[in-house]
Amino acid sequence: MAALDRAARVGEQHRTARRDVYAAYVNSVLLTLRDTSQMPAKGYKSTDAWVEAGSAASDSYNAAVLALGVVNLEAPAALAERAEELRQCAQEFLLAARAAAKPDLGQEERQNLGEAAEAKSERVFEVLTTFTEEARADLLQ
Repeated sequence: MAALDRAARVGEQHRTARRDVYAAYVNSVLLTLRDTSQMPAKGYKSTDAWVEAGSAASDSYNAAVLALGVVNLEAPAALAERAEELRQCAQEFLLAARAAAKPDLGQEERQNLGEAAEAKSERVFEVLTTFTEEARADLLQ
């Protein structure tokens, strides 16, 4: 009986650790999305402001990459693959937003690049939703 109780406690501790890891990853991706989403809307006039905004978004993205490393340690392989897909989508959005916010773009070029960035953003949210649903299912097993 004691062995069963101990096994149950260990299982619960592992589930709690996975939940914390998944939550940290989702939060870091959401911060990346927040920082990245602000870039195209501003249309920077100076290179310094563009670089500063890009640095903030890159810092958030780098935190997500670090959190992904822990997901890879804790998650089942299929969920780790989904987390990597989410990272790739976030990176593509960051690069597209950075391009759309570049100083000295013409209005038409900025609009086209902004629309491309928006499509990348929508894809990130789709994959984020899927990752969250799959993480929730993993925690219920």
